[in-house]
Amino acid sequence: MNHRLFILATSLLLPGLLFSCQKEEELQPPIEQIIPLQVGNEWQYREYLYNRDGSLTDSMGIYTRSVLRDTVINKSTWYILNDRSIVQNARQGYAYYNAASNQGLLVYQGGDMGGVGYNYVYPTYNLWVYTVPTHDRKPIPHSRQMLSGNLYQVEYQYNYSSPASVQTQKREEWVVPNIGVARADVYYRNTTQLQRRRELISYKLK
Repeated sequence: MNHRLFILATSLLLPGLLFSCQKEEELQPPIEQIIPLQVGNEWQYREYLYNRDGSLTDSMGIYTRSVLRDTVINKSTWYILNDRSIVQNARQGYAYYNAASNQGLLVYQGGDMGGVGYNYVYPTYNLWVYTVPTHDRKPIPHSRQMLSGNLYQVEYQYNYSSPASVQTQKREEWVVPNIGVARADVYYRNTTQLQRRRELISYKLK
């Protein structure tokens, strides 16, 4: 689906959120490997679905994410995943490449950066995506592997024009530096009830 993309950076965001044209920035190494990106790296997750009353409705089996190959875009190295996303560890954090705008967009902010937001404009609604990180590494609740990571709280806000309505959906993603995403929780729209969980069960890093 074709859509336009607008960018909103909060007042806490450091300069350089969009770095597709900042060639000097792109050539510098990342401050940290938020998610290790080497060809052959692989993460396996177990997925769960929940009813609105909180009971487990289904285990969806195993989901695998892997790094297939690297490529060069705007003189910068990016990595192609098996879900076709293109990502990199940039100076500002972990980013994905948006082909429509030829820009790198931050997914997980690094260092002491504040929140970021993006506005995607679709034919029938606008979607605002806000991400706010915690910078204190904490144990992941109920983690089977007893991992500690940084929590990224994401809010999706759907603004429909016809009929006029606003819906929000929250997502929490725990990221362990040098390992990757350890858990992602998605909640039902307009509620705090867990809808889907993706939990890391194994990983292989080069």
